[in-house]
Amino acid sequence: MKTIIASALTAAALFTGAANAASLDNEVTNFLPNADYSNLSDVQVNAINAAVHAGDDYNTTRSVIRSILK
Repeated sequence: MKTIIASALTAAALFTGAANAASLDNEVTNFLPNADYSNLSDVQVNAINAAVHAGDDYNTTRSVIRSILK
């Protein structure tokens, strides 16, 4: 019984991490519509989302996103 509970908890922890993968906000494509946003890490996605919502001007936000994508 303990093995079943331990297995269930381990599986739940693994699936929870996969379900919480970061996703880009829709506003990101307004700044760089033709950029390749595939294969980004969660850290990069979170940094891009933070840049979009930082309140900086349009050109600064584009520059930040470009530097993250490099």
